[in-house]
Amino acid sequence: MLNEAKSMGIDLPYELPCLQNIIKFREKKISRIPVQVMHSVHTTLLYTLEALQEMVQWEKILKLQSADGSFLSSPSSTAVVYMKTGDKKCLEFLTNLVNRFGDNAPCQYPIDLFERIWVIDTIQRLGIDHHFTKETIDALDYVSWGRDNTVPDIDDTCMALRLMRLHGYPVSSDLLEYFRDNDGNFICFPGQTHHGVSDMFNLYRFSQLAFPGERILKEAEAFVQEYLRNCVENNETDDKWSLKKALGKEVAHALKNPWRRSFQRLEAREYMDHYGDYDVWIAKTVYSYVSVNNLFNFTPSPSDHGIFRMYSVNDPKYLELAKLYYNRLQNAYKKEMNAILRWWNNSGLADPSITSISPKEIYFSIVATLYEPQFSESRMAYTKCNAIENVLKDLFQNHRSAADLKLMCEAVDQWNPSLVASLPVTVQNWDAKSAVIVRLFVDIQMHKNSHNKDKMNAVSLCMKAKNCMEKEALGLLLRKMDGAFDEVVHETLKPSLVSRSCHRLLFEHARITQLFHSDDPMMQKKMVDEAMDRFFTPV
Repeated sequence: MLNEAKSMGIDLPYELPCLQNIIKFREKKISRIPVQVMHSVHTTLLYTLEALQEMVQWEKILKLQSADGSFLSSPSSTAVVYMKTGDKKCLEFLTNLVNRFGDNAPCQYPIDLFERIWVIDTIQRLGIDHHFTKETIDALDYVSWGRDNTVPDIDDTCMALRLMRLHGYPVSSDLLEYFRDNDGNFICFPGQTHHGVSDMFNLYRFSQLAFPGERILKEAEAFVQEYLRNCVENNETDDKWSLKKALGKEVAHALKNPWRRSFQRLEAREYMDHYGDYDVWIAKTVYSYVSVNNLFNFTPSPSDHGIFRMYSVNDPKYLELAKLYYNRLQNAYKKEMNAILRWWNNSGLADPSITSISPKEIYFSIVATLYEPQFSESRMAYTKCNAIENVLKDLFQNHRSAADLKLMCEAVDQWNPSLVASLPVTVQNWDAKSAVIVRLFVDIQMHKNSHNKDKMNAVSLCMKAKNCMEKEALGLLLRKMDGAFDEVVHETLKPSLVSRSCHRLLFEHARITQLFHSDDPMMQKKMVDEAMDRFFTPV
């Protein structure tokens, strides 16, 4: 545009350092995509042809025209091609645009795929997604079978793949190979000059859903974790694609609380603080999401020049609904908690000499993950079963003789609390949890916290079996645990005739275990107390 202005004799301060820097950056980006490639392969340069007029061979570039007549859905890019070639398909696209938007035009159209996936992500992160189950499936079906995108980006691709996998669609992570440069690093677009925080953040979020054997997602996780940590540590979380309310805080929180160790309802509570009602997205112009009843029938007002707005992704009403629903559920949770405490106090087990477990902590762990109203009975049953399991574990861990164990078995068989109360409190490692992920995690944490490193657990057994040092044994078991979690994720998310709720409970149990076992028991206790206080406090 500056060159065009200069050729027209328009007097502008062309030598300003800021303008010279823009010119240098433009030349650097252009140099990454050779002219012959520009005219034979779909690249992001198609989005800004109006800025590359001296380079474009207009008849050749028509071969890269999209099916709707546009050039990468860019009205301005399509307009300059029409001005240079008179192409009828360009004119049809532009005529449709004018008829729809009047004397205004968005910087990109259509944005139907982008809109749908970001709406689904928004309502899911705010914890109101199960109110829109049908709409979510309809939108994901559209994304799955919708129109082609000739130049995909890693940001929206990872968002779509992650959401589809979470909802049981069969998707392949091999698509990410498209987003690697010659050095094997992950990029948003071929030929990009630098990373954005948002696109790498969505790559990180998708990498958390790795299935067994998905090497590329493991490589992506390692790459993007390092990048994002550096961004957070150096306070460099400003994004090149958007100006968001709290992107840096979102990234820092996600790195500290990976998806595999997160609780859905706590995540929703956190996102309510980070959600931006009017986040601004950066493209050729700045556009923000504000209220429109129907995006595809939207006609901007004169004050909206250069700004594309829609309700669909960032709307105060989403946040209002999320808060109202969060607070409404608090009343139901309070009733469930009171019922649990009455049961516990009447069980004869609420005695410090028998066990130190807290039914409230157990209830919190399941209600923060399986939070929907229809799972009330499941939460109650889970809390009671785990309370009993922990009582048994405490009693068996602290036995002194076979007679004690025999008495314990009789007590369970008869369900006689008075017999239970007569048992002494002592420790021996026994755990009835069947999941490999749970068993390994518990054993590793117990080993780290134990003064007696030779004590029988998975770590000491591994050291003996492999004839290796503690560090090597821990590494082996952590990799085994990671692989086991991949299996759990796969069983939970893969398409199946078995109810998703059944798989989900087992998965959430694996998540819960990690919250209540850590390297530092005191810190873990503090963390749980803070999480419970935040969870049970209305918004």
